[in-house]
Amino acid sequence: MWIDTHCHLDAHEFGAEALDVAARAGVQGVSMIVIPAVERGNFDAVASLAHAAPNASYALGIHPIYVPQARDEDLAALRVAVEAAMNDPKFVICVSLDEPKGLPETGGDRRYEDAARRCGHDPRTPAWYAGAAAGGPVRRRLALVGNAVLEAACATAQYVDDPLATEAQMSEERRVATSNAVLAERAHGLGLVRTHDPDDRRSVADEVQALVGAVTMDGGTRAGLDVAASVLGRTFAPGPVDLLR
Repeated sequence: MWIDTHCHLDAHEFGAEALDVAARAGVQGVSMIVIPAVERGNFDAVASLAHAAPNASYALGIHPIYVPQARDEDLAALRVAVEAAMNDPKFVICVSLDEPKGLPETGGDRRYEDAARRCGHDPRTPAWYAGAAAGGPVRRRLALVGNAVLEAACATAQYVDDPLATEAQMSEERRVATSNAVLAERAHGLGLVRTHDPDDRRSVADEVQALVGAVTMDGGTRAGLDVAASVLGRTFAPGPVDLLR
């Protein structure tokens, strides 16, 4: 009898195939799959999936990566959900005995924290950088944030540097400045790329975007703009007051 004690079967990568994956695992002898929640938003999802798969159970909680954005009401909701699930035969108590990956005290992957410091930002909440280093959905979400901040920093600096530039000129300059080729080069320069990482520019560029996203979530929009400006080689990311001068 095999038990998979930790499988995020509700992740979007599985999509509509989640139940098929569980069924195939059952055929191979996996009699139990524990599907842990990571945040309040997927409590219902993991429970529903566990009830739909004969060989699955679910656990409730908040993953260390999601702790920085959790609020008191999320903990209250967790308490209510756990109490309600206590009589559910599909519910299990899942306890992790290892330390969260990537936090400073673990001696884990600190590439993103080190890169943030090189760009002038002192990390406050290590979990954001651990999330970027861990990859998967968290890094993709951070990269999405980072891409928007990089484009905003570039456009703002463009406007200040050349107020007479046309929209077409600004768009072309921004396209080049935030291209995969440029960002991939910066990723190498910041030490974000490991020897075993994929060598395609798109994947490497994601590293820089995730860095900017992590800094933005950690220190706020202005911190993200400042780091984005550093990544792009601009001297500043002006705020509203600067634009009025």
